[in-house]
Amino acid sequence: MENVVNGVYYCQQERTEELNQRILSRLNPNRLMQSQFDIRAVPTRYIRMPMLDSVNPSSEPILRVPDYSVRQDFNPGNDKSPYAGYANDIDKESNLKRLFHPIQTCAQGVHIPNSESDLYNYSFTSKNPIEQPFPGLFKEESFSLFNPNTCNLGTNVFYNHTQQQVKDLQSSWCCKPGSYQQEAQQARTITEQRMRGCKKQAKNVFKNQATQQSNEVLETENPSRN
Repeated sequence: MENVVNGVYYCQQERTEELNQRILSRLNPNRLMQSQFDIRAVPTRYIRMPMLDSVNPSSEPILRVPDYSVRQDFNPGNDKSPYAGYANDIDKESNLKRLFHPIQTCAQGVHIPNSESDLYNYSFTSKNPIEQPFPGLFKEESFSLFNPNTCNLGTNVFYNHTQQQVKDLQSSWCCKPGSYQQEAQQARTITEQRMRGCKKQAKNVFKNQATQQSNEVLETENPSRN
């Protein structure tokens, strides 16, 4: 047959072996843990001489290892970790539960972590440091100084009438020299011109209404003119 490989190709075995070793390292503790013993009760029925301990003594000595520490040791097991790790830190758990202080509203009644604790500061290092593929995610940009409030509006603690302050930009206390004085003056001029036109138009409307009303009154008083 054509185009058939005579044999087998093995690819990416180094990567596969690396993953296997990493998975295996997460399944085993970093060191030997203290052995746990399940003490069984001595049976009292269906045996001979029940007043004697029928459990044969062990000839193998118990291996003593350092106490288990949550900070220094890695245990992938369940909650059945060595009891010494819990017993040595029993005071820390009591401190977290605030069992040393009575119920009160002061700061002593609430657990406040220390700023120098491992909650905020950590000192562990990775065995296989990996280069950051996206360095731009942590890049800190530097921008030039920018002040959007050039007129210094809304600087009071209370009573910041910014809507009125914007209309009063031509005032010397509100607008800095060389900022928006010219624009404010132009806006004020346009507003005054529009107001004059509105007043003039309103006067003409009132005058026309008054003339129309007077004519209606005259027609009512002298109907013979029609």
